[in-house]
Amino acid sequence: MIFIIIIIIIIPAITHHKPDGTKFDVFESGAILLYLTKHFDPEHKLSFPDGTPEDSETQQWLFFVVSNFFNRTKGECLNVSPSGRPQG
Repeated sequence: MIFIIIIIIIIPAITHHKPDGTKFDVFESGAILLYLTKHFDPEHKLSFPDGTPEDSETQQWLFFVVSNFFNRTKGECLNVSPSGRPQG
């Protein structure tokens, strides 16, 4: 019996082309969201000021969601029975 498991993971990424002509690459959903709010939301219309309790809580939820999404996806891809049916 042969088991073949193909896992395709697409990692989101952006490239910021800065006014001075340099480029900066950012990958991974959470890092992209943090980068965008830090560099493109100076008035905090979509985010909270650094160091505030609201900023800390937002980051906690962001990290929770991102880490649980990866673990859940990885677990669903790898936890397969010989019949091909997901386990758990």
